[in-house]
Amino acid sequence: MAGHSKWANIQHRKQAQDHKKGKLFTKLIREITVAARQGGADPKTNSRLRDAIVEANDHNMPKDTIERAIKRGRGEGSEEERLEEVRYEGYGPSGIAFVVDCLTSNRNRTVSEVRLVFTTFGGNIGTSGSVSYLFSKKGILTFPPGVDENKLTEVAIEVGAEDILVNEDKSIDVITAPEYFSSIRDEFSNKGFQSGQAAMTEVPSLWVSVTGEVAEKIEKMVDELEALDDVQKVYTNAECGVRNENLYVLGIDPGSRITGYGILKVEGREIHPIASGCITTQKESLAERLSEITSGVETLLSRHPAVREVAVERVFMHRNVDSALKLGHARGAILVSIANRFLPIHEYSAREIKKAVVGQGGADKKQVQYMVACVLGLKGKIQADAADALAVALCHIHTQQGLSRVDKASAFCERSTKGTSV
Repeated sequence: MAGHSKWANIQHRKQAQDHKKGKLFTKLIREITVAARQGGADPKTNSRLRDAIVEANDHNMPKDTIERAIKRGRGEGSEEERLEEVRYEGYGPSGIAFVVDCLTSNRNRTVSEVRLVFTTFGGNIGTSGSVSYLFSKKGILTFPPGVDENKLTEVAIEVGAEDILVNEDKSIDVITAPEYFSSIRDEFSNKGFQSGQAAMTEVPSLWVSVTGEVAEKIEKMVDELEALDDVQKVYTNAECGVRNENLYVLGIDPGSRITGYGILKVEGREIHPIASGCITTQKESLAERLSEITSGVETLLSRHPAVREVAVERVFMHRNVDSALKLGHARGAILVSIANRFLPIHEYSAREIKKAVVGQGGADKKQVQYMVACVLGLKGKIQADAADALAVALCHIHTQQGLSRVDKASAFCERSTKGTSV
C-alpha cells in the first residue's frame, strides 16, 4: 500500500516540538513511572513498561535515569506525587476530532488548562466516548528507506502483522494489533530488521485533509496542548497541509475465463483513468486457470504499486451452478492475491455498481460501457469486462466519498448535540 507516512510525520513533528520545549524526557519518565507502578517493575512481564523503556532508549535516555523512574514507580526513593491517567476528548477547528491523554496529580487543574486551549481555538471538550470511537489503538513500526520490502513482507506475514504501508519516501510502516506490538517488534529485531521508530498510537478510521488557515490553527492547537505539563499524547484525525492526496483504486470484475481490471486515480474532485484491460486465461483445467488469474493479479499490482484500495464485484447467483462455482473460485483466487499485498478489499453487488454508474440497477452492459466512457472521458470502444471493472472502481469511489460526507455531517451533529461536561 503506497502513501506518505501519516504516523511517522506526526511522530517526527511531535518529537521536534518536545525537544524544542525540553519536555520529552519528562514525559517519558512519567510514562515509565506510571507503567512500573501499575504493572510491576519487571519489563519482561509488563509490556507497557517494556514499550516505554524502548521508546526512552530510542531517544537516548541515560540508563540510570530509566532505573530511577522505575524505582519511583515501585515506591522507592523520595516521596512522589501520585499521578493518574485522564483522557479528554473533543472537537477542534472545522470539527476535527481530538483525543488528549494526560498524567496528572490534579484533575481540576488539568481539565481547566485543556478546556482553555479548546475554547481558544473555537473547539469544545465533549463527554467520554464522544470522539474516541473514531480511533483505534495500533502499534506502528517504521523501517527506513532501503529495507528489502519483499523480505520484510515475508516476516510481517509470518509474525502476524495487520498491515504494511509503503510510503512515498520508500520507508515502510508495519501496523500491529496493540497486544502483539512488543512481540512483533522483537521478532523483527531477531530476524535482523531494526525499526527506525516504534510506538503505540491511536489511528483514526477516517483521515480529514485540512489546508491553509484551518491547518495552521490545528497545528497551533496541537502545539498548545503538547506544551501543557500534564499532557502526554495528542491525537487528531487531521492531515495538515495535505492537498489533493492522490488515491489509486483498482476495480476488478472477476471471471474464470476473462477478468476485467481498471485503475482510477482520485485527485481532489477529479477522477482520472490510469489503466484498464483484461486478464485472459489460456488453460483448460480450472486449477491452471486459477493459477493464471493469481499470477495476473500479482503482476498487475506489481506494475501499479500506488494502488491503495481494491474494489471487487460480489459473486451473484447464477442459474448454472457449475458456472457460479467456477466464478466463485476465480474470485477467491483474486481475493487471496490482494490480501497477500495487505490491501483493503471492498465488495459491491452488480446492482450496486450499475446504480452508482448508470443510475439504475437493471442497466445492461452497453449502458455501463457508455456511462463509463462519458464519466472518464474515454474515446473509442472499451472492452466490456474492462468497462465493468472501471465501473466497480467508480462505484467504490462514489460510495466512499458519500460515506465521508456522512461522517463529517455526523461529527458536526454530534458536536452540536453533545454536552460540554467532562
